Amino acid sequence: MATKKAGKKHILLFYKHSMDRVWRSMLLLALVLIPVWYFAPDLLGIQIGSLADSGLILAMVVSVIGTVFAFMVRRMAYLQVKPDHVLLATPFLRLKVPFNTIKGIRPIELGKMYHPRQLKWADRRFLLPYFGQTVMTLALKKYPRPINVLKMFLPKFMFNPKETGFVLLVKDWMTLSTEFDSKMGAYRDQHRAQREPEGRRGLYG
Repeated sequence: MATKKAGKKHILLFYKHSMDRVWRSMLLLALVLIPVWYFAPDLLGIQIGSLADSGLILAMVVSVIGTVFAFMVRRMAYLQVKPDHVLLATPFLRLKVPFNTIKGIRPIELGKMYHPRQLKWADRRFLLPYFGQTVMTLALKKYPRPINVLKMFLPKFMFNPKETGFVLLVKDWMTLSTEFDSKMGAYRDQHRAQREPEGRRGLYG
């Protein structure tokens, strides 16, 4: 029964970091737009009810909604090892990665995958807090969905630049590794046991 129980939900830290940057940027934009709108009639000569005034109000509403949304969903993206697949879940994507498409999972130091001096300034700034940490690389035979579709929902640093697969930054990579080894081992044992009677029937039947 233990093998049929799903593993813990590991928050995807690259996704969380992306949403943290979004909500902070949107909040800053809102804090700028609110006084601009308030003083617009006097400083910019914008009349209340005009198209420009409506545009400022719309921009403020969008920035406030964006701030709240990004802040709320930043911890909603997670990875969970199931009995026969790995689940990558975000607010807009639930991606099942079957075990039979997985080549393996292994830990690697992030700095060995992305060398800081070879990155663009913006990419280096994004990854800077995580250099020296260990990530898990999930190598795949193929992506469950077209990669261009996946890149619409997942940060680009979650895609392995050296091979087909995902780069998983979680808080407890050792627990994730143990869960995966346990579930994958049980999955292979189960399928091996299911194939053995068929082989014997073919040999002696």
